[in-house]
Amino acid sequence: MIEKMRSLDEKLKSIVATPEIKRQDDALAELMIQLQRGLEYYENQVALGNITTDHSFKCLLNESKGKINDTVAVIRHAHDVPESFCVDNIESWMLSSDDIVFDPSKTSTILGCGGFGLVMKGMYYGREVAVKQFHEILATDSADLEKCIAKEIKAWMTFSHEPYILTLYGVCTKVPTPILVSELCQTNIRRYIRSNPAMLLPMIYQFACGLATIHKAGIIHRDLKGDNVLVTFQNTVAIADFGLSRTAMSLEKTTIGSTGMGTLNWMSPEQYLRPRRATTKSDIWSFGMTVWEILCNDTPFRGCTRFEFENEIFQSESDRPEKPQDLDSQYEPLWTLMTNCWQLNPIARPSAVEIVEFVNIHYGCLLE
Repeated sequence: MIEKMRSLDEKLKSIVATPEIKRQDDALAELMIQLQRGLEYYENQVALGNITTDHSFKCLLNESKGKINDTVAVIRHAHDVPESFCVDNIESWMLSSDDIVFDPSKTSTILGCGGFGLVMKGMYYGREVAVKQFHEILATDSADLEKCIAKEIKAWMTFSHEPYILTLYGVCTKVPTPILVSELCQTNIRRYIRSNPAMLLPMIYQFACGLATIHKAGIIHRDLKGDNVLVTFQNTVAIADFGLSRTAMSLEKTTIGSTGMGTLNWMSPEQYLRPRRATTKSDIWSFGMTVWEILCNDTPFRGCTRFEFENEIFQSESDRPEKPQDLDSQYEPLWTLMTNCWQLNPIARPSAVEIVEFVNIHYGCLLE
């Protein structure tokens, strides 16, 4: 970071030469964010005893902030810019893309291609992370994007270190393709259970506990499925991407036929038919479908058409994923729970807290 601050003059000259005010605004904001995150990292390292206090670092940082503010003044004087131009309003979740190291061209670093973007391994301040680029989001205005995601991202950051929630480091919104940076995990829950079947019940319990935490914070996930329930390197569940599907769908480039990029198979009737009426009980339907996915190692309603969803599955209580013929008797209570989760009437479905209690009552001794 010190080298970047020392070469700041050249960077600022290139920003001033940029013809578009919006690009100037975002570039200057990225620099301010980078300085703020760099200061926080420095102070944390000092507090941990990893480095000693360096007064010259803070002097250089303050000097850099002064240069950025001077550049803002120059641009304001030369152009008719809006009052909001480069306002120093840095949220705790904002990251600078210059601090994130990743290479989409390296196939060995790609972890997967989700509904709204590419997920790959990267580095952030010396830490291995997961980097998600939202290719399907058209971020023509970073301020609009920030307004859309602020509630979900702030909530995620608030309880990011709670058990069974994926740790979020932040989001880059000042670039054409937004970037989300989070904890790097080993796999998703479906693949993990496929290799570790004895962990089925403990993982479902952790999944339910994580969902209860999200709902307690007033957040609706809206996109629960096996791909969004990850497993850390400590072999614990980490729920990811909650609340972001609504943002992505409202900002994506095109309207697609699969409603939420392939999530229809897990989606509740009310969320599909009346998206604005989705509630925490909509997540419960998806929870039930995800548990079926994990238990059966298959996609719920595989091969079903949109017509079948609209006219059969979302209209009848009887059209549901099949119960495995060889289901172990110990999973009978779990099957009962799943069928309660995918009732048509949202009110009839259990809450996440009730699911946690149910699993505890029936499987408490098997959850360790």
